[in-house]
Amino acid sequence: MVRRPRLATVVGAALTAIAVLLAGCASPTQSGAGPAGADDAAKKATDRLAEITGQLAGLKPQARRAKLIELAKAEGGTVNPYGSTNFDTMDPLLKRFEADTGIKPEYFRGSSSDVLQRVLQEVSAGKSAADVVFLNGPDMAVLAQKKMFQPVKTPVSEQILPSVRYGSWFGWYVNAFTVAWNKDRVAKAPASWEQVLTGYRGRLALEVSDWDWFATLVRYLVAERGMTEAQAIERVRTAARNAATVVDGHTLMAELLVAGEYDVGASLYTVNTRTLKREGAPMEWEPAVQPLILRPNGMGISRDTKHPAAALLFLEYMLTDAQHMLPKYERDPVNVHAKGGLPPQYKTITVDIRTMLGERKKWEKLYEEIIRETGKKPIKE
Repeated sequence: MVRRPRLATVVGAALTAIAVLLAGCASPTQSGAGPAGADDAAKKATDRLAEITGQLAGLKPQARRAKLIELAKAEGGTVNPYGSTNFDTMDPLLKRFEADTGIKPEYFRGSSSDVLQRVLQEVSAGKSAADVVFLNGPDMAVLAQKKMFQPVKTPVSEQILPSVRYGSWFGWYVNAFTVAWNKDRVAKAPASWEQVLTGYRGRLALEVSDWDWFATLVRYLVAERGMTEAQAIERVRTAARNAATVVDGHTLMAELLVAGEYDVGASLYTVNTRTLKREGAPMEWEPAVQPLILRPNGMGISRDTKHPAAALLFLEYMLTDAQHMLPKYERDPVNVHAKGGLPPQYKTITVDIRTMLGERKKWEKLYEEIIRETGKKPIKE
């Protein structure tokens, strides 16, 4: 497996500015945007995927997999996934994929925002290399809006939670935001979101880029706790003014919590909290403050894929075989047959990707203002 270089990290305000710019710029698929051959590449991929789909029609799962492997090897036996999932999770999944299929993945990994930019830039330049793309849900929605994915018809979709099927792409795992606390410094667990936002003056940390978590929390406070939108936003704003710190990055946020730099984190990933707790760190997240807020991470086939059979094979593998491996790496699967995800007793609310796409500028701007008004410089690695 070839590891391509990581992209440089783009921080806080830059992420917001770039996202706003991307949301407003012309799609590379529109007339006059990008080289003349760009649409030809997309049409070629579409036609080839249609041929492949025809060859797979009516095959049972085992025969379908064997045929896809045959077709992928005929394309050259490689596949180029572009994604934001960290190497600790992807390395074992990619090794298993190669062992099971004989197809060699060459993974390009960067932050979700950076990979989004790279995909758009490559398509605009007529030099698209990605076969499969997997990023956080809001960035997948941006790419889908710009028609960067091939529509995919696969029987595997019936195994995926309906709430994370988006037409041209699928959720392939979810990141669960949770409140977590240093159990050496917090004697009694918080019992509600209201308590988290009001009960830890000078002891709470917020993550600098979690605008979709913020928007979903506001939606919950309005729908379930009887607040107006203005009241809910002000509740979060007040919590931020009284916060101990703001942090750039969920992994760093978890590490600082364990180190005692602050007492309570408002939006850590369960992937970090469960891992550190298992390793003996003084971190706790249960009993969970409910609802947990879920952000899907999605996967789709690049519109200009040069290896369509390998891309479809990779997508189907990650939505089936790999789903059973995800809990081992503290990822929560979306395949209804996979076990070991989030405890089923907890209430959850999922980031509304479609709504967030239309309202992204609003919520990013609001959250950026809230973070700026703290007067605190985000802690970075």
